[in-house]
Amino acid sequence: MACTTAVLNDSFLFSWPKDLMILDSLLIVHDSYLQTTSLHIFRKSDGTHLKSFGAKGRGPGELIGINSVNTNYDGSITVFDLTGNKIILFDIVSVLLDRKPCFTEYPIPTAPNRIKQVLRHKNEFIVKGNDDKMRYGFWNPSAQTCHDLYTAYPQ
Repeated sequence: MACTTAVLNDSFLFSWPKDLMILDSLLIVHDSYLQTTSLHIFRKSDGTHLKSFGAKGRGPGELIGINSVNTNYDGSITVFDLTGNKIILFDIVSVLLDRKPCFTEYPIPTAPNRIKQVLRHKNEFIVKGNDDKMRYGFWNPSAQTCHDLYTAYPQ
């Protein structure tokens, strides 16, 4: 039995996609390898490329080393830039409509250890670490501190 391949949309070529997310009728792809922008929005129904955003760089709203990308309950995306040591919250509606600013940036000047993943939770972020100084905790962007740290994995 022969296997057939169908290309739905060859107008956009990926280099090394790392994350795929569904947000309502959108497919969002994190592919920052060999790309000038890191995040790409497609229409889920037919694969049409709608917008790319998240330029590479060290400036506001720019990304160097993305460690985690997650969708949020309000239609935004949380991106953790490990190299830039910051969290960027992108508003997808503003991105699609070219409204400025389309992001809010939260620098992380100090943390108990190296943060691996970030999830938005209300007005804070759940952060996942990688050693016994912090397995999990909450990052408060207003106070710029971590609190309620868990240093061991739950039993």
